Amino acid sequence: VWGGSWAAECRAADMLRTDLDAAGIPYAVDGPDGPEYADFHALRHSYLTLGGRAGIDLRTLQELAGHSD
Repeated sequence: VWGGSWAAECRAADMLRTDLDAAGIPYAVDGPDGPEYADFHALRHSYLTLGGRAGIDLRTLQELAGHSD
């Protein structure tokens, strides 16, 4: 989707941490069951959760997530 060599060089996580730092958002915070992280998995979870709350049907969310079932 985006140009550059960041994906091939596996730098996506580093880029996300740099952006989080610039925005003043900690990468990890203490949660009730241990640390909670602001990583790609958390972003994916939030994206799908917010989609569901906005009324997107489950089948569409499933396709957006790339899940077959």
